[in-house]
Amino acid sequence: MHPNTPAHPAPVKRVLLCSKSSVYTDAVLKSLSREPSIELVGLVDSRRLMKKGEHGLKGIWRLIRRTGFFYTAYLGVITSPWLRLPHVPKWSAMREWAQQKGIAYHVTDDVNAEETQQFISDQRPDLVVAAHFNQIFSASSLENKPYDLLNIHPGLLPGARGVDPVFYDLLRNKEDVGVTLHRIDKEIDAGAIISSSIERPPRRTLFRTNLALFQRGGELVRHYVIGQSTPVTGLTAKEQQAHYDSWPTAKAVWKFLFSGNRL
Repeated sequence: MHPNTPAHPAPVKRVLLCSKSSVYTDAVLKSLSREPSIELVGLVDSRRLMKKGEHGLKGIWRLIRRTGFFYTAYLGVITSPWLRLPHVPKWSAMREWAQQKGIAYHVTDDVNAEETQQFISDQRPDLVVAAHFNQIFSASSLENKPYDLLNIHPGLLPGARGVDPVFYDLLRNKEDVGVTLHRIDKEIDAGAIISSSIERPPRRTLFRTNLALFQRGGELVRHYVIGQSTPVTGLTAKEQQAHYDSWPTAKAVWKFLFSGNRL
């Protein structure tokens, strides 16, 4: 028996995933579905783009005005399974996962809405996981819940907080990037850290780096469920200095590309 293998199988955890349907979501779902101790019982799919009520052409136009055409196109590719590019692996949307696996499915513009909170409660989860989820849980949605709430954050916390930490890590020419599994708290990206993993991307490409981190993030959840999470140690003082970065501006995206990075 492997020294890290528990003597007895871990009890099965009922897991519900909140996400914005994307190739990154698919990577997390594939990791979770491989774990016998995880039963996927619900999927909450965000339909918003940037803010509540902004989707469709209105949301796309606002996104272009903020981030520019290239970053908006990148988001379109990773969230549209029918937009097949050679470097993007085949993936399934959350709705398709739900249909194929018989998982309860809910689309929402507001995770804090009564209807959405009732859907989550109805699935009786032991664990709610957010990954690539562009909505914020309110204080009332976090209080007195009979389940844990965790987030897969593609960045090394407590330092790299925000919307797209990998974009800014590559822009700042950091050699090491990472993914963090942490508890969801009232303050954004500030909950207790459970585990993390450091990666050194072979190529400075936003998509490939994020995909690798979300794949690894799914593994961190698996390790948490079976009681094999590795505590976070050895963070430098610089790494512990928190900063929050919002959506990239079009100017920042041009700087990112001219620095030799790729989306």
